Amino acid sequence: MIEAINRAMNALDAYWAKHGTPDPRVIAQVHAKLEEHASGCSDDWQALLNNALRDLGYDVEWRGEDVHALTPMPAEGTQAD
Repeated sequence: MIEAINRAMNALDAYWAKHGTPDPRVIAQVHAKLEEHASGCSDDWQALLNNALRDLGYDVEWRGEDVHALTPMPAEGTQAD
């Protein structure tokens, strides 16, 4: 479980190194969501990260094991163009 959280955070760290590190509060929110979801994801760190970020309103686009993009999901009740 801890290994899955570490791998998920490492993938995000690599993404943020290329695209800018967010506010420390955002990092803390992501880490809290990872811990919240960790018990249900076994060792599937990518599913863990997907679930945690979805809870925070983001969709993850993957390129292999690398996070390629984080896209804000439309708010409920709005339609995408």
